[in-house]
Amino acid sequence: MDKYEKLRQRFYALTNEKWFCVNTYDRNFKEATNKSGVYYIAEISRNDLSNTNKIPEIVYIGSSTNLMARYNRHEKIDFIRKNNKMPIFYFLEMNSGFYDLELKMIRKLRPKYNKMLYTGGKK
Repeated sequence: MDKYEKLRQRFYALTNEKWFCVNTYDRNFKEATNKSGVYYIAEISRNDLSNTNKIPEIVYIGSSTNLMARYNRHEKIDFIRKNNKMPIFYFLEMNSGFYDLELKMIRKLRPKYNKMLYTGGKK
């Protein structure tokens, strides 16, 4: 486990109670709204859904001016499902500053599907 994976796990544990989750997998269930905010997508193997000790992996971080629309058409969610995993969409509604928070989170947590932003465009 690398240092970024440990950091993502700690972040997931901290946000689990303050952020809302579109999926019924989490206890903080709430429908995505048409408000702006920052979000992250975590994934977990379908085989691990019943394992309460397994922490979903944060794989993508983004921001949007319309969280509901972004959730409904996000290509990473479909990609995760095609790989036989369960996508989990967490969001935090914000009126301003959501883009700055998104960039800080990406640089700090380095999720695997946001590589272009923290490598300067290099793969």
